Amino acid sequence: CVELCAADLEWRWRASRSASLSQLRSPSFRTRGSHISATQYGDNSEVIDIGSRLNEYKKLLGDIMDEGPHCLRLLEADFLARSRWGDAPNIDKFLREVRRSVQFEPVLRPEPTGVDWIIFAHELAAQLDHLAQIRVVVLRGDELLMAARVSPQFEIGRQDRNEPVPPAWLAQSNRLIVTPLDNRNFSRRQFNIRRLGIHEIALSSQSSNAVLKLDETRLEPNHVFHLHTPISISVDALTIEVQTLS
Repeated sequence: CVELCAADLEWRWRASRSASLSQLRSPSFRTRGSHISATQYGDNSEVIDIGSRLNEYKKLLGDIMDEGPHCLRLLEADFLARSRWGDAPNIDKFLREVRRSVQFEPVLRPEPTGVDWIIFAHELAAQLDHLAQIRVVVLRGDELLMAARVSPQFEIGRQDRNEPVPPAWLAQSNRLIVTPLDNRNFSRRQFNIRRLGIHEIALSSQSSNAVLKLDETRLEPNHVFHLHTPISISVDALTIEVQTLS
């Protein structure tokens, strides 16, 4: 029953997307001279109100929805469908919306009696890989040094002892090594990247050892930047590209 409701969520978003695209293609719409951005596809009150939508499924499923895993399964289905066919909310925005709008107690209470929201956020980020994989490319000029698929959250830094020669991706520790051990101007944990949406990341600079540039912007330490992929970060003579491949 829960999987049928998850499929229903997906089809609602797909139908809403198709209706919006049909409207965009209609002669009457084109003559208005209006503009609709991609983030507005599927933007109608019937499907956006997550609280009303889940309460509707609760009426159908009854006590089943009082079980945390089933409720989280529908939240995950809604997030993925919106990411692919709807307004593509980032994970932080989506979780704020859920906690504000959905009242399933004690299922959605914070730990220890309910949902661990940090773990759920990580799970949503991992699920986005089914829609668009995230990878990094390291270049020196036009020379390709490395390309690898990476995890939804990882850090970039200097080589540590017993780690391979950079550039290298360490899947077991979710680390991208871009400079050698003797480069003291670069921290072992220079900055962190966390996936927020299908084409959105949060980048936080954690050290002031090196000057990092994103286009013409200096990445100041202890700041969080919300960025849309692809992005290119300059570190010394290297260029680090973060891409999403759908």
